[in-house]
Amino acid sequence: MSGNEAAIAAARLLEAARELERALGAEDADALGEATERRSQAFDALRARVGETPPRALQATLRQVREIDQRILARAPVLQDDIRRERELLGIAR
Repeated sequence: MSGNEAAIAAARLLEAARELERALGAEDADALGEATERRSQAFDALRARVGETPPRALQATLRQVREIDQRILARAPVLQDDIRRERELLGIAR
């Protein structure tokens, strides 16, 4: 895994989290389902590249993802289990 690949995967996860947040605001069930799936795929891609310990260079991006996740969880508790599990697997639960 190159650092560049991991950075791209982290950026995709950040964009997918933003997309999910927008879909929640639009209250569009189809868009929400698609955004949830894209976020999950982006998470899987990042985890495949970094395992359970993301490099320090990705911490700022992952912090942004965590902040967006907090807003998502406040609005859609149904996603709580999935998002928390993913964050724990990457060590960004706090």
